[in-house]
Amino acid sequence: MSSRYSVSIEGTELRDVDEVDRKKFTMYTLIVRVDGAAADDDASSCWTLSRRYSQFDALRVALLATSPASATGVPVFPPKVAFGNLAAAIVGNRRVGLEAWLNALLHHDDDTVRGAAQLAAFIEAQRESLYAEGGDFPALPAGSRDVQGRSFVDAAYRDHFVVYSVGSRYNFQQLQNRMQPAQEALLERYPDILLTLVNAADLLIVPPALRGQVLPFLVKVDNQNAALSATKFGTNVKNAPHSSHRMHFFAAFEAGLLETLGLIDGAWTFRVVVTLNGKVVKSLQSSTPNFTEEYVGGIAAFVDGEGGERYRLPAALRGVEGAGAAAGAGAAAAPSASTTTTMKAGGTAEQRVVVDASQLAGGDCWVAWEFSTAVKDIGFAVRFVPEGSEDGAAETIMPLRRYDSHKFEVRGCTRAYCPGTFVLMHDNTHSRWKSKTLTAHAHVVQCAPQ
Repeated sequence: MSSRYSVSIEGTELRDVDEVDRKKFTMYTLIVRVDGAAADDDASSCWTLSRRYSQFDALRVALLATSPASATGVPVFPPKVAFGNLAAAIVGNRRVGLEAWLNALLHHDDDTVRGAAQLAAFIEAQRESLYAEGGDFPALPAGSRDVQGRSFVDAAYRDHFVVYSVGSRYNFQQLQNRMQPAQEALLERYPDILLTLVNAADLLIVPPALRGQVLPFLVKVDNQNAALSATKFGTNVKNAPHSSHRMHFFAAFEAGLLETLGLIDGAWTFRVVVTLNGKVVKSLQSSTPNFTEEYVGGIAAFVDGEGGERYRLPAALRGVEGAGAAAGAGAAAAPSASTTTTMKAGGTAEQRVVVDASQLAGGDCWVAWEFSTAVKDIGFAVRFVPEGSEDGAAETIMPLRRYDSHKFEVRGCTRAYCPGTFVLMHDNTHSRWKSKTLTAHAHVVQCAPQ
């Protein structure tokens, strides 16, 4: 590090359980200042970090491996305790000891300690964005699959805002606390925006033997987040036809995914990078002030700018209520495939909608659907089978989830990028005794390029 820093630990915060240890922990609030800077200087001279004891310990171990001199000329590192690590006395002693230990490292006589990359990452990780706005953002490694087994192909999200966020067990809660209000503010302003969330959990710390235990928990978290998103803004909310909001959750047990994205320091800070067609729109992180305003403002500059309509659901599909309603200006709807059927308890029913090359050649092509049930809810999922492929090669577009289709008509749509068949699956397997009357419509909508 070229600058000398001083650190003060100003406070502590008790956090809820993390996704690995399943127990509460203490976060220490660090104020980092460039030596000689005035207290009221700007963020380039003073910033705030949150770290937990295990992160300090991980730094200690990493420094011992690369800079053995870090073991000399510094106060004793506060030891681990078998019990009572949340007790006020233990937390207070650690706060004093960790502050003294870290400052000794930052002002160490040995350049290999003071200039260690691990120490710089620990202190400086949140100071600057990794990606310049307007620059290129790397594609995910080929064959990347999320916790649900779904692949992510950048080409499938043309004109979508793709929001990459990376957090670790240390800052996952903080990431959620920042992103949820920002996302709500964005979708309140642009409920029809084309948006895809790609979340990656930095789980490098999880040993291989435990990964099989952690993965089901992550799938559960993903399902809960998808349900929450759909409840607020998704297809089961009247007049909100949005499968244009999608989510992918990746468990980064290995470094490859994080290294490709250039977000390997997720253990120290969370990162959020908004992209559009492979270019960076906005880069944010834990220490970004006015996080919601920056997030929404960065996207709004494109949506409200010239040609911004193409980043939103086509006007013909906003509030879609069937083939007739969908055919607005610049749009043409194919004949609706409509069915009314009785689904037996434990049974399923599917609709197949074929999109061919001629339809795609005419402009943007969407598959839209509406369905309702007379009593009780129903499960629904969407899969896509590329032209010339068998059903076994189907990609999941929307994973199976139950919808309150007995309360109001469920509406949705998804964009077609290549010829093939969309399989709309209605699922009643969760019901052991109750048959349900299902009314469903599906159709292709062609829109002139926006």
